[in-house]
Amino acid sequence: MPRFRIHNLRNRTRKTHEVVSSVLSPSDLTKTQHEAKQDAFYFFLARSTDKEYVNSLDIILKDKEVFSFLNQSKMPSDELVTKEILGLNDLSDRRLMHLFESVLSKENVKLKQINDIRSDMEDLFIKGDFDRIYEKLDAINSLTGLSLWEMNYRIAVLTAKKEFKLIDDLVEKWKTNKISETLYEVIRVSGWKSHSVEASTAIETMVRRSNKEYIEGGALNIAAFHSLMCLQYPLYDDVDLIHSINWLQKLPLIDLFDALQKIIIYRLTKKENITKEYDIFFALFEKLSNYNIYSNSQYIINVIKQEVITHTSNEKDKEVYDYTAGNYSAILDRLEENVFTITDVVTKVNIIAKSYIYAGRKPRSLPPLLLNIINNLISIYSLKDSNQAISQLINLSIIYSSLELSDHIIISIMKAAPFFFDEKRKIKIIEKSKFLHTPLTPLACNLESPPSMFLNYSLEEIDPFRKLKYAAIKAIDKNDRNALELIHTYSKVTSIKKDSIELRVEYYLKNNDFNGLIEYSTDELIKNTNSNICLPLEEIVSYINERKIYSLDSVICAHYYNLYSNEDKSEVINEFFEEYILAQNIERPSELIDDKMDEKQVIFLYDIAKTDVMDYLGCFDDENDLKIERIKILNKLVSLGYLKQSDIDKECKYIVDEILINSEAARFNNAKIFVDTKHIYGKRKQEIEALITKYHDDSGIEVVDSDIKYQIEDVTVLKGDKNIIVGRIINTLLVEYFNNKEVGLDINLSSEIRHGFFGNLICSSPQSKHLITELDENGNYKSNDYWLEYYNMINDNILSDIDALLVKFSADFNKLIDVAENWMKTSLNGDEPDRVFFFDISLEEFACIKNMLDEKQIVEDIAASIFELFNDKLAKCLYIMKLKLNEIFSAKIDDLYSELIESINQAKRGTSMSDLLDEIKLSNTEVNEHVRTVCEWFSLKKSTQLENIELEKLVQLAIKCFQQINNCEINVKINKVDKYYIPGSHLYVLVLCLINFLNNSYKFSKDNLVVTINISGDENDKFRISISNQMSERAISLLHNGHFEQIRLKLTNMNDSDLLLNNGGSGLYKCLHALKNVSKSYNITPSYDDDVFEVEITYGY
Repeated sequence: MPRFRIHNLRNRTRKTHEVVSSVLSPSDLTKTQHEAKQDAFYFFLARSTDKEYVNSLDIILKDKEVFSFLNQSKMPSDELVTKEILGLNDLSDRRLMHLFESVLSKENVKLKQINDIRSDMEDLFIKGDFDRIYEKLDAINSLTGLSLWEMNYRIAVLTAKKEFKLIDDLVEKWKTNKISETLYEVIRVSGWKSHSVEASTAIETMVRRSNKEYIEGGALNIAAFHSLMCLQYPLYDDVDLIHSINWLQKLPLIDLFDALQKIIIYRLTKKENITKEYDIFFALFEKLSNYNIYSNSQYIINVIKQEVITHTSNEKDKEVYDYTAGNYSAILDRLEENVFTITDVVTKVNIIAKSYIYAGRKPRSLPPLLLNIINNLISIYSLKDSNQAISQLINLSIIYSSLELSDHIIISIMKAAPFFFDEKRKIKIIEKSKFLHTPLTPLACNLESPPSMFLNYSLEEIDPFRKLKYAAIKAIDKNDRNALELIHTYSKVTSIKKDSIELRVEYYLKNNDFNGLIEYSTDELIKNTNSNICLPLEEIVSYINERKIYSLDSVICAHYYNLYSNEDKSEVINEFFEEYILAQNIERPSELIDDKMDEKQVIFLYDIAKTDVMDYLGCFDDENDLKIERIKILNKLVSLGYLKQSDIDKECKYIVDEILINSEAARFNNAKIFVDTKHIYGKRKQEIEALITKYHDDSGIEVVDSDIKYQIEDVTVLKGDKNIIVGRIINTLLVEYFNNKEVGLDINLSSEIRHGFFGNLICSSPQSKHLITELDENGNYKSNDYWLEYYNMINDNILSDIDALLVKFSADFNKLIDVAENWMKTSLNGDEPDRVFFFDISLEEFACIKNMLDEKQIVEDIAASIFELFNDKLAKCLYIMKLKLNEIFSAKIDDLYSELIESINQAKRGTSMSDLLDEIKLSNTEVNEHVRTVCEWFSLKKSTQLENIELEKLVQLAIKCFQQINNCEINVKINKVDKYYIPGSHLYVLVLCLINFLNNSYKFSKDNLVVTINISGDENDKFRISISNQMSERAISLLHNGHFEQIRLKLTNMNDSDLLLNNGGSGLYKCLHALKNVSKSYNITPSYDDDVFEVEITYGY
């Protein structure tokens, strides 16, 4: 991009011929003629005086070579070639607009040809005549070369034909090194959204998310340009489009012409700065009007001038006439026999949809896109799946946002569902409709002031039902007493009940009777929830909130408002629900239940009083108490005959299962530290008793040099044989407390935190966002293929630098985890200062234990006191561990992420890479959340004993825990023959083993992880659980290299105790050891067949 400073312009204005000569015949001999001419032209644009600029620009642009420097010159037929543009600081908006005016004026003949060719293309498009569209696209291409407009149109045609593979091929074909990243992104978005199930999701991900970043960073020009080219206004209105003016230089001729129209229409529809800033547009559109290039240019000028504008419409249109006369079948016959006989069919889709309902016919023989639109409108008018139908039409509008068809679809929604859009958006839709090339029918008159209806009494025939509706509207407008009677009469005869509901709504609004409206709306919502599209729920909720009318009707309205709102309005229903409960002078909804309830009360309790809403009450002891209240409500409704048992069975089972699984998942995932001192005492009881006996037998030994201290078995004590015995008692229990291979602290830390769980949880976020990679077979971190592919349009040198940063981040991140895991280890003698779990016994604590011995207290009390001492010290270690995680580990994590962001911002060299940066920032937040979760793990749990549990629920618990730990979803298929139960004492270790097996499946499976779990058994309390999945190529190679045989032998021999203390030891070995500690009846058998690996846990076989 050339850079010129525009200040300090010369005082003397050169003559026009001098200026023109300096550009067309530059004197710079150090460059080629072409380069010199290009530099001279850009210098002229940036540095000439205003008078020189105005007087010379048109003359200079007549030179073909100079004009070729602009992106508005003719493009090649099959690719876009983006040329240099001047930056924001080099060209004022006024100069830029003058440049655009000169360009469009020079090309006015060509533009008129183009607009003549494309004048009927939208009509052909919706009618499915794609061959003629292709002919017209080729004709326009021959005039201007390729353009974004043509690219979008070709994508739209392929979308309508559902040829999605061809779209991908075409978008890929257009990706050359000559098209700018900015313009290609426009086409990539168009191609991507064309076959997205939810186009709005694609828009949020690809456009709005990065736009938010641009807007917050002050890069309004970039955000405005992407909005202008990719977003449907007024569905989206995030930034003023006028900020995009400088970037319009990038656009080919047709796209520049269309973009300028969009910007001026955008500003006019918002009624902003009508007289202040529009003078820069005025000259442009006045000239376009003179050239007769653009049919609406005169209308735009009149709006800018704020002159009175009258809209004209064809009241003698065949379809309008037949619809008014009630000749619905005549309309449909013409449509289905030959769609091309219907003029401007896109403006008549509502007429057609209603005609099908009135005529009692179903659409047939229509072009697919038109059929899709009409079927959805029929659903809306029939109040059958209306909200889904609106969503599908919104989706179509987003997909075809580059066409005017998109605006007509939005208008059709507004006509069919007048309360779907909020008031601000409705105003924008109505204002924009006045600028459409294809004008609306007279039936769409007065959209801004309902109720309204077009009725031409000069017509020979008029449908009597339309006359009745018209009379009701007039009665509402005049506040006639018989308005309600007319509405009631109309509701009995009309085939479209939605219309009568809307008339009744308008009656209440006209009379400002909101209380009546609230009651009526509730009644209609109960009859048919789809009626929400006919009701002004936003206005109703606002009124309720303002007047604090928290009635049962109010809560029901708020419920449906939240249910069908495009945004989360849960705070509304939560507040209304709470206020209603308080107004009844009760604490819990179940207190409302009696045998005299009406339908509204039942709906309140069954549909609204669910756990997510009741949770707002704050009267529940815990989550289980809340869920039990819901079960209580459901059971009471059944017992009193309001519901059938079958109505609640599924929800009740789900809640009960959730209570069990969530409570155990919370228990599993929160406090993880448990040392079974009862087990340790049982194991060492005889040894402790012998030491205590010896202590008392040696009571006559004299202690000398009592002030001299010495070290014995890592405990500092006073010199003397008795003290040695006390030290040995403490040390015996301490070693067992730390190192018992079944229930000791170190195995607890290893199996529950260090061995996989900590690393998996902390790594889950950067892994899910593709920020860290794995080691290759040589021990080096692999390249980050995901982001290399994601940004494959970016310069390779930049990508290489970014990849190196991500590889370094992977290494540094895992090193940090290693450091933290080392903190989580035990140390008996304190010679490894990095380890947190070291107990330092003080002389005072030692003396307390010795006093107990001197007082001849029983062995159980002495051991209990020692274990209490250990637990106190453990609690302090846990506090230190949490502190280190929160203050040191978390801070270092933040430093890593900050360093990565800073390095990427430098390495990306002007490219946005906002998606990558967004993912990094989000991952940083998530990792900090996970650190807080890990801190909860470092808490003491009191017990591991539970009641019997069904095996399938145990498996579901393991799956839930695995997903929480790894922050991922897995596709698990559970097959069971019957219900099988296991003792609660087995649950914890079995869940732990299943999580390990799922973790192996996750690590060593193919990309699309599908895990099959089979549960079987017999009536003798025997059972089998098998976990199988397809393996990745890496896993298969490991097994074939002898890894499987090593695992099998270790499981068979069960004699490698080092594996229990080694974090890198066999997970299967540790699992089997843990299971056999619970019961010798457990066994684990791994096997594989071809590419499927299976681990089977058996009990009792």
